[in-house]
Amino acid sequence: AEFDGCTDERVKLVCLHYMKAHKQRSKASRHNYAETIAYSLYNPALLLSNIIDGMDQQKCCSPRIPGSRADLPKNCQLKFHVIGSLVHGCKMFAFCLVSSKWAQAGPQLTVTVIIKTLRRCVDLNGFLPASYHLQLDNPSGENKNHDVIALMGLLVDWTVFQDTVLEFGVTGHTHFDIDQAFSRLSVSLSLGHLTV
Repeated sequence: AEFDGCTDERVKLVCLHYMKAHKQRSKASRHNYAETIAYSLYNPALLLSNIIDGMDQQKCCSPRIPGSRADLPKNCQLKFHVIGSLVHGCKMFAFCLVSSKWAQAGPQLTVTVIIKTLRRCVDLNGFLPASYHLQLDNPSGENKNHDVIALMGLLVDWTVFQDTVLEFGVTGHTHFDIDQAFSRLSVSLSLGHLTV
């Protein structure tokens, strides 16, 4: 927006520089993410690759009327939130919270989702690999904070993993594989579903 509305050539050049740098960072982040997934699929005993994200809040209301564009009034709907935890080569886990609980959630929600995901991986596979790679969004309230970072350190200290990697997506990133899963869920929800 700053670039489009600007007439000063110097400011335009600075904007172009930042846009190009952001594009390069996004491309490098995607490439690194794809390599991590490929390595975890090829060596499931060595690396567990996990991405955790929340679904778009505008699409999470219940009930919906199938075959109709007009949903019920907002005060007649229950708002909920879906947190997805995709473990590559294993399974997609979904955690659902009503809106009032989401408002109270902070880093403890992310920590809980990580621990529940790891427990479910052990239940499915019978083991955890040597390394853990976790991809999260940027918000400091839920993800980028000392609680999540401390948990990653404790997982190594408790010898659950030999090493852990915590990575944050570049601001403005979209369309990771978990976003595609949310898109499919949103399409299913638009066909109508039962009340909670």
